[in-house]
Amino acid sequence: MLKAAADAVIAAAPAVTPTMALPPWMWAAHAIQLIAWPTLVLFAWKARGYLQQWLGRAEAMEKEARIAAENTSATKAVVDQIQGNHLTHMEADLKTQTELLTSIDKGIAILVDRGK
Repeated sequence: MLKAAADAVIAAAPAVTPTMALPPWMWAAHAIQLIAWPTLVLFAWKARGYLQQWLGRAEAMEKEARIAAENTSATKAVVDQIQGNHLTHMEADLKTQTELLTSIDKGIAILVDRGK
């Protein structure tokens, strides 16, 4: 009776074929499943790492560009201020100095002419 029950369970269970007994195409399909998924996960992980590095570099370049633009606008503002305020005063001072030097030159010319 026990032997009959064991035989019935064995007969009812689906037949399990060992891997080496499979035809080559079926074996390749099983092997690809075992190799492909871990390989795909590895490639996805590496791609994510490269993408994060690239995005980090892009953010750093954007930050540097923003800082450069801020420095450029600050420098332009200072140059405009110098041009607007200081250069006009310097021009007036140089004009006064030029007139003074011209006067001195004329005075020296008169002294030199008298000495002859």
